[in-house]
Amino acid sequence: MTDALLEALGLKDVARTGWVRRGVDSPESVAAHGWGVALLALALAPQDLDRGRLLAYAVLHDLAEAWVGDIPPQDGVTDKHAREARAMASFAARVGRPDLLALWETYERQEDAEGRFVRQLDRLDMGLQARRYAAGGLDPAEFFASARAAVHGDVLTGLLDDAAAIEPVSSVLFLCVANSARSQLAEHLARHRFGDRVRVQSAGTAPKRPHPLALAALAEVGIDTAGARSKHVDEVDPDVDVVITLCAEEACPVGLLGVRQISWAMPDPDDASLPEDQRMTGFRVARDAIASRLDTLVPR
Repeated sequence: MTDALLEALGLKDVARTGWVRRGVDSPESVAAHGWGVALLALALAPQDLDRGRLLAYAVLHDLAEAWVGDIPPQDGVTDKHAREARAMASFAARVGRPDLLALWETYERQEDAEGRFVRQLDRLDMGLQARRYAAGGLDPAEFFASARAAVHGDVLTGLLDDAAAIEPVSSVLFLCVANSARSQLAEHLARHRFGDRVRVQSAGTAPKRPHPLALAALAEVGIDTAGARSKHVDEVDPDVDVVITLCAEEACPVGLLGVRQISWAMPDPDDASLPEDQRMTGFRVARDAIASRLDTLVPR
């Protein structure tokens, strides 16, 4: 039994793969994540749920990773569940607690309300941790989007929305060189999302004209771009809370206007060597990436 428990406690040393792959310094362990889920269960559990069962699920739901590692879904490991089931069966037998295997299996099958609630807390903890790592430079947008897809109910979604609201703004300027594609996408997406709650502008240091495919990508999601035009940075109101730059491969203007600046660097969506239908894909990708990053802004 001692060896089994020592191996299980090794979960404290298994770093969460998602954070490792995104370059997070000193990423949390899987055990730390389990503690976070348990804390959320204690703090947020509805009165009609069995708190002891919630805590058991929080502790057990990732325990198998002490033996099989943290294997993310995108790795496409088809026998991940089978590996984890064997690990849990072995652990339960070695400690003489077959009920622990039964609890883990019930959670995996999502058979009860407690298991379904802990599954939401699992994603909520990820979103909250992404908020913490954002202070060190992590772009949390994909983690907020993933958590938002799994979390429901006013309390949990409210917490996630609060965590995603990293940047309170009343005015924002999106800046790149040509003010043709990325900053145009950002301006119109932000205007559509925030309405008159946030004053939104875009500009460039060498403006051209709004790219037709950028406007087409916006039209696909129902955004009216009538009157869109590219502007020089000298034309915009410099009184803004934050400047967000979107350049990646080219030299992006920095230090303009003397206000705080954030980089949302992303590749130029336009590849002129491709047929137009394939070029459109790049603009859709940029549009959707910017829309996700807008989750980190909130009206002041």
